[in-house]
Amino acid sequence: MVDGGSSGSMNFLGLRRFIMSDSQTRILCFLSACKLGVELGDLRHLDFSTAVQVAKENKDVIMGIKLRLGERRTGSYSSHYLRLAKEVARTARVPLMLHIFGPDPLPDFLPFPEVLKVLEGGDIITHSFHPPHPSFHSPSSILDRSDSLLSEVMEARKRGILFDIGHGRYQFSWDTAEKAIRQWFLPDTISSDLTKYSVDTIVYDLPTVLSKFLHVGLSLSEAIERSTINPAAVLGLSESIGTLKPGAEGDVAIFRLDEEKHTLWDNLSSIRAQRTINKLLVPVNVIKAGRVVR
Repeated sequence: MVDGGSSGSMNFLGLRRFIMSDSQTRILCFLSACKLGVELGDLRHLDFSTAVQVAKENKDVIMGIKLRLGERRTGSYSSHYLRLAKEVARTARVPLMLHIFGPDPLPDFLPFPEVLKVLEGGDIITHSFHPPHPSFHSPSSILDRSDSLLSEVMEARKRGILFDIGHGRYQFSWDTAEKAIRQWFLPDTISSDLTKYSVDTIVYDLPTVLSKFLHVGLSLSEAIERSTINPAAVLGLSESIGTLKPGAEGDVAIFRLDEEKHTLWDNLSSIRAQRTINKLLVPVNVIKAGRVVR
């Protein structure tokens, strides 16, 4: 499990001591650029030197820096927030994960192509298959008005920028996924963005999210690769997790493929859509570090 910015430099040690260290599940994290965690709504909440220090001192579990960038949170200061967060990540020598979304951009909100120019190889755009706004594409869409991939998105991928799913409550669309996949733009990693708001409503769990990608055109091997091998590589942990080679941690998840019909939604927004899928991955057993835990 990789936490996406719940804690910042001010409260990370609480997360490590009271959550991560007591969990049977292996937990890693991206440190929020906001010292309070989650959202950066005020430049005074970005403590550059302390964020770098905490990231460096806890590099065994901090995999990168997370910035939640959106017009209602960062507005006209988006460019400043982005460049400062990127410099924190660069100084700490870790990638930046960027959450970007929103259907109602302010006039001076930083356009998505400009955001991509700031990022470097190894940085991550999450929520990359979110739904477009009904009347126009939001500033974070990977598609243009004709539903073709933005040229800047293709160039970003060539530069090594990674595109993650981050399903969540509002950030996945059947339509966006199908249009992207038809243009051979597959996500680099598939993640759930599981929160207390999505666990019982739309996401449920990672196997359900993977099953949605079987429905929109990925093969089983492509879906599994993007939830095991690829994430391990992104985190620099290919030798220990996401693999069954000798000397690795010995983590195994066993599933059955239920081919009965199941009805699922893509998101909870006003333009949500329902689909009936006929392939659902169902967990059967879990082995962690060579020990059966379920």
